[in-house]
Amino acid sequence: MIHFSKKVFLNKYFSGQILINDKLKLPDPTNIIEKLPAFSIVVLRHIQPNKISRIKHICQKKRILLSIANNHYLAQKIKSEGFHTKEYNINNGITKLRQNKQLIRSTSCHKFTSAMKAQKLGYDFIFYSPIFHTSTHKNSKEIGKIKFNYQTRKLTLPVIALGGINTHNIKKLKKLKIKGFAAIEYFKNN
Repeated sequence: MIHFSKKVFLNKYFSGQILINDKLKLPDPTNIIEKLPAFSIVVLRHIQPNKISRIKHICQKKRILLSIANNHYLAQKIKSEGFHTKEYNINNGITKLRQNKQLIRSTSCHKFTSAMKAQKLGYDFIFYSPIFHTSTHKNSKEIGKIKFNYQTRKLTLPVIALGGINTHNIKKLKKLKIKGFAAIEYFKNN
């Protein structure tokens, strides 16, 4: 478990790298987690229950923050350091998690209005997506770098770029005002 306040973790130690698993593209992220640098974040969604204890052990050993997506009960049961929710959930009570103020809370946003709502609700950071074309969100049009910067410039909470990030376009992120990036493909192929 990370033993810093969430503000210290995000401002001083966070590596800027977030791995997200996916039931089709990356159902078992264990091998990739082993390669992540310390102070990265792993967001687990669609994970088989029998893999959670091993993943948590690896994260603790490597000082990687573990966040559970969309399952408040599981996040509390395993005492994860983070909780992630989908954009359409940012106003429901499940995502508030009043019991643990140390929990790092994140949400995905595809619209600026959702990002502003997340900021107002006190989320610690947002995933803003899709920055590039991605096969996991086939109906979403990529934002692109210029529009991404324009849409996120008024936000005061940290922004994480998400969507279609791979080894070919990772360098394009350097000119963005972001705290880091989240990906699947980039980590699978790196």
